[in-house]
Amino acid sequence: MSHLSLVAQLELFESGADRSVQWAKDTESLLDQIALWDELIDDLQDQLALYRPGGGPHLVDEHEMARIVVSALKVLRKEPNSQNQISVLKNE
Repeated sequence: MSHLSLVAQLELFESGADRSVQWAKDTESLLDQIALWDELIDDLQDQLALYRPGGGPHLVDEHEMARIVVSALKVLRKEPNSQNQISVLKNE
């Protein structure tokens, strides 16, 4: 599994092509297969588990998920071996 598959999956959300709960589940499955960017992946998985369109108490809505996706894509689109990804989702 390459990080390019994850980029393609996140781009589906970024473009608005797919913002479903199933998208979040599929993305979580992809993350389980990627060993790189451990902290980035852990943060992303946590947010995906809380994603629901429309949000709710203690849930992530599509606007917050869009912010998270954009932040993750910034890191993932850089050089694959970059070490600058630490806490990207938490700090942006």
